[in-house]
Amino acid sequence: VLQETSPEGIDSIANLKLMGVTTGGKKKPIAIINNEMLTIGSKIGKFTVLKISENNVTVTDGKESYELKMK
Repeated sequence: VLQETSPEGIDSIANLKLMGVTTGGKKKPIAIINNEMLTIGSKIGKFTVLKISENNVTVTDGKESYELKMK
């Protein structure tokens, strides 16, 4: 079971780096953001993961949604 993480100091979308995504199989998709393994609904700083796709992840701060892309 993955735990929700809330590292302090992550209050800007510029501080989030999408490092990897796993979407295959019957398991929940996992996004690796700032070395944290997150699932849909997980929090990192003030952001919540909304959607995990093959090459991008959508997060929200409660007001706006942002798309993080693999680089």
